[in-house]
Amino acid sequence: MRGTILTDRQTDFVTWLRAFAVISILLCHYVQESENAYMQMSAQLFNIGVNIFFIISGFCFGLQGDIKDTIGWYKKRLKRIYIPYVLFLLFLIIIYAILELKINVWSWVVYFLGIQGVKVGIFGASHTWFITAILLCYCVTPFIAKWEWKKEWGFLGLLPIVLAFVPNPSVYTLLDPVCFYVLAYFMGRKYTGNDTTLRKAVISFGIMGVSFGARFGVKIIADGTIWYERIAVPYTQYIAAFAIFVICSFVFKNLKAGKLCKGFCKISFEIYLCHYMFVVGPVSLMHLTSNFVLNIVITTVVVCAVAVVLNLVSGVVQKKLGNCN
Repeated sequence: MRGTILTDRQTDFVTWLRAFAVISILLCHYVQESENAYMQMSAQLFNIGVNIFFIISGFCFGLQGDIKDTIGWYKKRLKRIYIPYVLFLLFLIIIYAILELKINVWSWVVYFLGIQGVKVGIFGASHTWFITAILLCYCVTPFIAKWEWKKEWGFLGLLPIVLAFVPNPSVYTLLDPVCFYVLAYFMGRKYTGNDTTLRKAVISFGIMGVSFGARFGVKIIADGTIWYERIAVPYTQYIAAFAIFVICSFVFKNLKAGKLCKGFCKISFEIYLCHYMFVVGPVSLMHLTSNFVLNIVITTVVVCAVAVVLNLVSGVVQKKLGNCN
């Protein structure tokens, strides 16, 4: 149970961090469409935005403390996830129909249920493996909420090594995030205020640099192996993500998140859902003109506009469902 009441000032850095994560994910997919090989390689670094999202989610739920109404908690989370998610898929299937693209009914059923895992079955929605992973995180949350942190929980930091050797790629891809989500959850449970010092931030920056350096080092000697793809990549990504978490907690320690930042973060989930279809999906805008930067600007404006509409419609649906209950 949380005994400390936290102010917005003590947690505002999370809002800034969320905005950073969204921008990072957008850049990850933008640079992949560049003709510059070095820019394409940078996508591996920008992809850290997804790892940060899992950490933020776990940390924020940890801040909330005990979950007294488990069923009510599940209902609230499922509404927040499934309503915009289903609306996004309905929008995408309309695009498919307009463009007369082939529709595999079974693949769409699996995607609508959110159990697709890492299987890439729908052009423009392959990034939604995130949905399956975050639902797994939500499944365990009410159970870990009943526990206090114990040293034994530390084994979760080593479990991804074991998962890496399971042949099915869905296992480590979906369960690795759960492990680090739980660790971040207990960070939130133990959080009593932002006491990050310059020294901690500098050390974290060093750890982040070492993590990225180690990743490229392992890539040189073990690219294409389990040691790189399933162990080095996730570990260096999550270690760097936790480091960025600490760095942001210092940098934005006394900087209040403004309306623009909060508004951007409010539609962060919707941006994640719809951005991919406009970057590499059936209605890609990244090659609309010959100017790469202009394409990025156009794509970002369209993505944000669609995300706003998706968020507003989702809010209306959630209110109506709430009234029905």
